[in-house]
Amino acid sequence: MGTAPVKVNVVTRVRVSADPREKRARGRRWYAIVLLTLGLAETAYEAWTYRSYVAAARIYHASESCRMPTMDSVPTMGDGVCRREFGVVVAAKTSSGKGGTSYRLLTVSPDGTRDDAPLFGPNSRTFFRRVKPTERLALQRFVAPGYSLTGKITAFADSTGSVLTRYHPDAGQRYHMILAIAALAMTVVAAAVCLTTTKST
Repeated sequence: MGTAPVKVNVVTRVRVSADPREKRARGRRWYAIVLLTLGLAETAYEAWTYRSYVAAARIYHASESCRMPTMDSVPTMGDGVCRREFGVVVAAKTSSGKGGTSYRLLTVSPDGTRDDAPLFGPNSRTFFRRVKPTERLALQRFVAPGYSLTGKITAFADSTGSVLTRYHPDAGQRYHMILAIAALAMTVVAAAVCLTTTKST
């Protein structure tokens, strides 16, 4: 009985791990892409909101209905740019951040509308400390249709004085312009990181 030659092929698989630097670069690139997408979206939104506030400011300052409210104001109805009404303070809140302390008033109107309005201006703190829950305030609401601040409270008043909110057209322009610039800066940084990591891989 003869013997037949047997041919054996040995296949060796060697697993080469990815370069850690390449993995880190890939991770930074995906992170940068996410930030870039968010930055572009936020920049577009803030730019649109800023333009809306600029447009609203024109009709706000031209309308007699948008005079600052007082406790002697007669509530207004109809199709004016602004509506004066009365509301009751539900709560007064503060929040702290890099820009300092912000003051907010939570109010409810006679029709049941609830609002959370951040105060704006140098007298925000004084007004905030003066008002108490269940206190009745005069308020001004922007009601012209088609704007980002439509339906928002733009100013409050008590028996001593008045204060603007961040939804006032003048205050909102500054606020959203700053946010648009910050979002644009984040977008530029994210784009630079994305470009750098793409070239290095």
